[in-house]
Amino acid sequence: MDATAFRYKVQQALQAEGVRTGLWQRLPVPHQRIFQDRVGYGHGCPWSCREPSPVEYRIGDYPEAERFLASHLYVFGINPPNGPA
Repeated sequence: MDATAFRYKVQQALQAEGVRTGLWQRLPVPHQRIFQDRVGYGHGCPWSCREPSPVEYRIGDYPEAERFLASHLYVFGINPPNGPA
């Protein structure tokens, strides 16, 4: 079973027990439209701040972020401090 399928099964089991869960992010930050469309910071920076711009956010350059998001979820209502009570 791959990481995403396993995460889904864990999420289903937790939700069946009344534990609310969710996905923190669905896409790594560099995959998001603001970076892919090069409109960051509302003025096109960092791409338009210097020419030529060395800044690139290529999909596929962040495999660890992709793996992390595929395999993780969060549980609502668990906040520090997480003592015995």
